[in-house]
Amino acid sequence: MRNISVSEASKDGVFYELHAIHQTFSQLNNPQEKVIFNLSHVKSIPPALAVAISTYVQATNSAIIPPENVETLSYLKTIGFPMGKNPLEDKYVLADQCTPITFIKKTKDATERDKMTYSFLDIIWQFIKDNKNIKNALYYPIGEFVNNIFEHSKKNIGCVFAQEFPESNSIEICIADSGRGIKKSYKEELNLDFPHDIALVECLMGHSTKSADRGFGVRTSKDIICRGLKGEFMLISGQAVYAASGNDEFIPNTPGFNWQGVIIYYRFSKPEKNIDINKYLE
Repeated sequence: MRNISVSEASKDGVFYELHAIHQTFSQLNNPQEKVIFNLSHVKSIPPALAVAISTYVQATNSAIIPPENVETLSYLKTIGFPMGKNPLEDKYVLADQCTPITFIKKTKDATERDKMTYSFLDIIWQFIKDNKNIKNALYYPIGEFVNNIFEHSKKNIGCVFAQEFPESNSIEICIADSGRGIKKSYKEELNLDFPHDIALVECLMGHSTKSADRGFGVRTSKDIICRGLKGEFMLISGQAVYAASGNDEFIPNTPGFNWQGVIIYYRFSKPEKNIDINKYLE
């Protein structure tokens, strides 16, 4: 297996997270290549990259070379990187302002899956238990994105992770799967062969692959995050990336990059006043 040198983010924020993911995964020869992720030189790993690597390792049975830095190694062990933890089976406690990396699996019993999701949400709630203004604005996007894993990706497992940054009073949440991705979803469900970037735009416009009265969940969630919480949002699928910060939107050029599935990342500061999500619901 080839060694892949894992990149680091020089600063916090959506574009630095994207840069680290792009620099790392653009080294792959194909989106299913079995590799060794070399973290030996890494002194910090951003949340979105940690989730992406964990999801990829789980899907391809790839391996890692752990970091030599003691603090970084301790942090990765704390969050269960890269194999993750089950909130219904493992000891599941808040540590160092972060949740463990959690793999939520599709089961025949939807109640069990819901229990896993709510267990994850309960951990995140510890970040903001003194700030009830944010609860609905926090829960809606997570519920929507987790449901999308099982409804659209054709994959039976997805990865979620959250981390609080007390120094900036902010929270980052990442959700990923290694399923069929947005482009393939439109092709298989509607026989629409969109380029990767157009498929992403169609998704964000609320054009569902399921029915005419569905599909606004991703757009609504993005609006809650960017407009309601004044945060940052990133959606990656296939060869396309969409990034938004507040009211600014971008589709950056990411040559040599192809993520099989979907990665969602968002970051926001804890609000001081109530967030009414009803104005963003469609």
